[in-house]
Amino acid sequence: MKTKILILLCVLAGSPDWLAAEDVTTAAEPDFVRDVLPILSNHCWSCHGPDAASRQADLRLDRRANALQTHGSVTPIVPGDPSASEVVRRIRATADDVVMPPPAALKPLSRAQQDILQQWIAAGAPYGRHWAFRSVVRPPLPVGSRSNWPRNAVDRFILQRQQAAGLSPASAVSRSTWLRRVTLDLTGLPPTLAELDALLADDRPDAESRVVDRLLKSAAHAERMALHWLDAARYADTNGYNNDETRTMWPWRDWVIDAFQTGMPYDQFVTEQLAGDLLPGSTLSQRVATGFNRNHVLTTEGGVIPAEYQAEYVADRVHTAATVFMGISLQCARCHDHKFDPFTQRDFYRFGALFNNIPDKLASYGAVRMAEPVLKVPSRVQQWQLAQLALRQEQLSAGLEKRLTTLDQEMVAWEAGLTPADVQRLGGFGLTAHFPLDEVADAHTPNAVDADRGGTVVGPLELVKGVAGQALRLAGSTYVDSKETGKFDSADRFSLSAWFRPAAASAGAVLSKMDDANAFRGYDLLVIDGKVECHFVHHWPDNAFKVVTRERVALNEWHHVALTYDGTRQASGLQLFIDGQLQQVEIANNNRLAGTLLTDKPFRIGQRQASVPFHGLIDEVQVFSHALLSSEVAQLAQGLPPTRLATLLAVPPVNRSVAQRTWLREFYARRVDLKSRHMRTELQSIETRNEAIQKAIPVTMVMQERKQRRPTHLLIRGQYDQPGEIVQPGLPASLFAGAAPAESTRLDLARWLTAPDHPLTARVAVNRWWAMLFGTGLVETTGDFGVQGAHPSHPELLDWLATELIRQQWNPRAILKLIVLSATYRQSADVTPQHQELDPQNRLLARAPRWRLPAETVRDNALAISGLLQQRIGGPSVYPYQPAGLWEDVSVETRVKYVADRGAGLYRRSMYTFWKRTSPPPSMLTFGAPDRETCVVRRARTNTPLQALVLLNDPTYVEAARVFAERIMGQPSGDSQRLDFAFRCVVSRYPHDEERAIMDEMLRDARERFSADPAAARQLLAVGDTPQSTGLAAAEWAAWTSLASILLNLDETISNP
Repeated sequence: MKTKILILLCVLAGSPDWLAAEDVTTAAEPDFVRDVLPILSNHCWSCHGPDAASRQADLRLDRRANALQTHGSVTPIVPGDPSASEVVRRIRATADDVVMPPPAALKPLSRAQQDILQQWIAAGAPYGRHWAFRSVVRPPLPVGSRSNWPRNAVDRFILQRQQAAGLSPASAVSRSTWLRRVTLDLTGLPPTLAELDALLADDRPDAESRVVDRLLKSAAHAERMALHWLDAARYADTNGYNNDETRTMWPWRDWVIDAFQTGMPYDQFVTEQLAGDLLPGSTLSQRVATGFNRNHVLTTEGGVIPAEYQAEYVADRVHTAATVFMGISLQCARCHDHKFDPFTQRDFYRFGALFNNIPDKLASYGAVRMAEPVLKVPSRVQQWQLAQLALRQEQLSAGLEKRLTTLDQEMVAWEAGLTPADVQRLGGFGLTAHFPLDEVADAHTPNAVDADRGGTVVGPLELVKGVAGQALRLAGSTYVDSKETGKFDSADRFSLSAWFRPAAASAGAVLSKMDDANAFRGYDLLVIDGKVECHFVHHWPDNAFKVVTRERVALNEWHHVALTYDGTRQASGLQLFIDGQLQQVEIANNNRLAGTLLTDKPFRIGQRQASVPFHGLIDEVQVFSHALLSSEVAQLAQGLPPTRLATLLAVPPVNRSVAQRTWLREFYARRVDLKSRHMRTELQSIETRNEAIQKAIPVTMVMQERKQRRPTHLLIRGQYDQPGEIVQPGLPASLFAGAAPAESTRLDLARWLTAPDHPLTARVAVNRWWAMLFGTGLVETTGDFGVQGAHPSHPELLDWLATELIRQQWNPRAILKLIVLSATYRQSADVTPQHQELDPQNRLLARAPRWRLPAETVRDNALAISGLLQQRIGGPSVYPYQPAGLWEDVSVETRVKYVADRGAGLYRRSMYTFWKRTSPPPSMLTFGAPDRETCVVRRARTNTPLQALVLLNDPTYVEAARVFAERIMGQPSGDSQRLDFAFRCVVSRYPHDEERAIMDEMLRDARERFSADPAAARQLLAVGDTPQSTGLAAAEWAAWTSLASILLNLDETISNP
């Protein structure tokens, strides 16, 4: 008897025995995991498995102890004695009321399956752990009898299985076919003729290794790897659901491309996406990486139940993380314990709690709608520009401060030369706007300081008796709009003053200059719940502060309010005064302003940009370009005018206080000194340029933990409105090695997944890369490594590759290079009768597989061959050709229309195509791309007539054929040479004689047809945005275009070589 000891990750009371610690089997008996476990899980466990809610007769066949326990007078399984085992009697029975599974279950056992179960019981009914939940152990390399075929370790495992089945490997393909195959597989693009000729001329023994190194380091490879990841992460450019509004997640896509291009280790790749924000000193890039968790659909509809959608978001994150990184169907435990795998419903919600602690609060950012938390993601160029502006801003600010210290002597001469007319003209210091609100003419209310910058009254007008003259009554629909007033930045000193009489506890906005839609950029002064509060915001809430008075103001009484700010970018630099008295305040949000306050939205009296309208009276609004002294605020509260130049000059210089001397110095610097004014002008221009750059910076959704954890409930039957017990964040108990912490984080999850002894992460990763290169993974069910998934075709090879990935420091390129340089990868796809008989599905890989290229590669292949492809890396999504009207059909009120790009955007790689969830790119869907509503790790592979229609009629392919024809015609004259060139561009080989004869005939027919019908030639050549070249005969060009279209449509062209 051959003894095999299986090492547990952890042993829990009540665990299924196929997750047991020890297994003793014999070589002759059926293998439990490979042969018996699939039968039990598919046919028996629905009624006799892990899920207590659906269990019948209190019988568990997933646990050996329970299966061997006598129930009344019968024993389900008697080890070594099938005749005494009730299970054997039931599966062999013919009567409907006795046989198991019962006929109603519609899961009858075949004769072969019955035999396997009987043989297994006869062998002692040993249980064993499911292969995927065992720790990965590096197997020894097989010793093959045909030592001249294997090129590396991969081939030795493959050859061992082939020989055991009586198969032998197929012959190797030519170098040119290998080059086309490996280039398409690793980059999603065809090789160029220069690359093909270079390899054919390179006789160095490591020539192919050099090719692979070049491909793996290319940007095209990074894009190819990222393409698959977009499916897995359910990437899209819209939110989905009914409104399906635009979002900005392409910075995360750029992060993925950059990660592959820089050769980021896979363990780091996993960690940063799951928990980059939780890493110590997390960088902007690491925070962007967490957008992986935010790519799910998002509702922006009104009237929804937030708890319902919050539950959906968390469930989606669980499903995605579990499927993508572990290949398990944890989502099946959302409503009940998993019926097949060792995961409880409690496991699901503890895992979900890891992803349930972000705000998920809807907000608008310009033209896009997303949910907080969000992050601004400047490009490298924008970061450099901002840094240069910040440096210059710092230099100018320092220059202004230094200039202030050198003005005293100049001021003496200036003061001595002042005339009464000068004093009258200069007036008061810092008063930039004054709205008495005493009169309104044609909806205009004057600004007593600057007649050109008055205010416009919007809404019903009513003037009533005020503090001084008239006042404006506001009832929720009236406000004053003054576009250029109050233009201050976060480093500017300024003050606001007004009289108000609130008619309600939450009266609303007294003053504001704020852009609600741009994360509330700007500042405001509000009365909310009887308290005065103000916000200074660059980006709410993470780059902003909020100050609230502790005391409330009385309703229906006049109060004077003043806000002074010293330009320090901190809440501590702001003071609030009510009726001349400095107020005690609470700082409700206390971030240092790291950006600008500037916004192009107008200064408003009585409302924010689009919210918080005021209810009550407002009078005597004044705006100052300096921080008022408390004595000045007291003057304003007493109805007295602020300090004026004449008043201060009346005080002899020797008798002036420090505050008065400071006041006069700042007055001179702001109003008189040319050097200071020039520096301030440049500072203002810097802020304008800064604002323009800031507006262009994309905002993307990321992960960021709430300060107060949101409780996670186990939802009864998975229903959002039936919360059960509160659970703490945690990892699946059946897989977690050792004592699990009482409360885990996403960072704990990432570290657990990337630990060398984790049974799934490395296996799942290498299997997915194998599927990318061979069309099917070693485990065919790439998204399900659980009991219901497929058994590996080569278990030892899977484990060897998994351990090799870890040994190579989680380097994906090392694994990919190993595979594509193997003899297995080099085989031809020719099928012999022996192959067809012994291995019709080619699971033993005695030949190369053939399959149609992915949707994106089909298009990119055509663009690259034609010469149209624009290989710019990253950036916002683009809008290539698509039929008109599709977006209107699915848009709410048909308000969104698809407008195709012009120029380069039409010819970018397909992975950059704008992805609208309710109307994905139609040509991509036709070729099997998913809708990206949920994560997909294995695309459906289809072959339909509609695909041929797309290739023949889509403007992308017609235009590609036209431009390719132009390339062909640019070759030296002679049809034969041109046909050779065209064929090599398309399939990397010369045409056979039969193929050449067919093309000659097609070309001749096309020339005759278009010569006889010039209008048809012109119509064909008019397709596409690329300008037509001059000097080419239309009929000849159209003929070559027809032939180019045929070549681009060849099965060989759109299939893996």
